[in-house]
Amino acid sequence: MTIAERPDVDMIRLRRAYLAHHKNIFGGYICDGTVLFCTVYLVDKMVNGVLELLTKNREGYTILIKMKHVGIVDVTDAQLLQVLNLILRRGMEGLNLQLVGRNFFHPVEKVDVSGFQMQIWPGYQTSIRQHEQDILLCAEITHKVMRTDTIYQILTTTASEGKDYKTSFCQRVIGTIVLTDYNNKTYRVDDVNFELSPLSKFSTKDGDISYIQYYKQKYNITIRDHQQPMLLSRPTEKNMRGGENEFIILVPELCRTTGLTDDMRSNFRLMKAMGEHTRLSPNAA
Repeated sequence: MTIAERPDVDMIRLRRAYLAHHKNIFGGYICDGTVLFCTVYLVDKMVNGVLELLTKNREGYTILIKMKHVGIVDVTDAQLLQVLNLILRRGMEGLNLQLVGRNFFHPVEKVDVSGFQMQIWPGYQTSIRQHEQDILLCAEITHKVMRTDTIYQILTTTASEGKDYKTSFCQRVIGTIVLTDYNNKTYRVDDVNFELSPLSKFSTKDGDISYIQYYKQKYNITIRDHQQPMLLSRPTEKNMRGGENEFIILVPELCRTTGLTDDMRSNFRLMKAMGEHTRLSPNAA
């Protein structure tokens, strides 16, 4: 079933929360934000092909959820693989694994690589696909490098190297994937805006607020450098399907870098230290 909500609800997380208020109606269900798959046949509860549900948000406003039946997923349908992958993803989330990029990792089991300002997160790379007459689930062990230095540290290092640091800083950070600890999410840095700073304001339903005030009020985080430029991250296709079309603004001070640079890959001592934690023995189960 396809889903529409009034007033428009952009965030997929909120859509799922509102739908959860009516989980007794759906039976077993799973939702990707715009399409809901459930085990209960709801057509007989629809009026003119539409099921309308009401719920309230935290502010007390009434949210109208409209659901339209679009079909049934049969075991022979290619869409079944989408449903199975969604179920697998929810199961991984239930194990408290953290989605980083396309794979899930275990932040609690992270390993610190001493002397190199980085951590290694163990995780799983999974896929479900058709294999001859059966469904094949593939699960492989993978690792993610999480560095403990921030984009702000890269900024200060670059600024100390001499003139035209802005160009050099952009070359170093654009295209990198960063992790924000306050919400455990990853973002791709697509641009740097030197006209914005943590003192800049943005609009909310309660009025304009600066980034300094926002992070202090919501996460109790104090931003120290009020003049640092801001990072821009384009919304992903998944975000845009959920109605989030604007650039995501990030504070360098709050962004941890991920992955390895070319210099790191050529560092024999570092690669050897990492291999001690990532290399599997022949007897590994």
